[in-house]
Amino acid sequence: MKIAIILSILLLFSLSSGFFTFDNPSSFSTEKTKVVSDFIPPGKPAEIIYLWEDNFTRQEKEKIRTWLNTTASAAQKTLGNFPFELHFFIHRADNAREPVPWGNTERSDIQGVNFHVNPDFTLDEFLHDWTAPHEISHLAIPFVGRKNAWFAEGFATYMQGQVLIEMG
Repeated sequence: MKIAIILSILLLFSLSSGFFTFDNPSSFSTEKTKVVSDFIPPGKPAEIIYLWEDNFTRQEKEKIRTWLNTTASAAQKTLGNFPFELHFFIHRADNAREPVPWGNTERSDIQGVNFHVNPDFTLDEFLHDWTAPHEISHLAIPFVGRKNAWFAEGFATYMQGQVLIEMG
């Protein structure tokens, strides 16, 4: 728990310094646009904002939301609550041979993850994929620069296993 608090403080400092850059997300279809606050108290789980780049059916959206809500909840139980909203940008990756062939973090005034998904896979297959636990874990520490990417990747790789254990 102490490490989560320290990492949260470092993250807040990094965010307030304007160190991160982010592409304008205005081209995305968003389900929620209301910003509740700039800071979410430590005891409250972070709010998730879904931004759908491509068309998804209602059933596909529900499956993806269930997967990411479950993963984000396990990540916050493992790492502590994020003191910011989580923005999940959902891209369609039809014909991919795995549920989540690609994911990457976005850092700026907002903290988010791009998920490229093939919605043809089952919820169980999504829940056992390592990509979301890995990418969400990146958000627990500040951006450390390309020179120190080894640290960020090592941290996220270790934490993805911890999050998957929490998920069962």
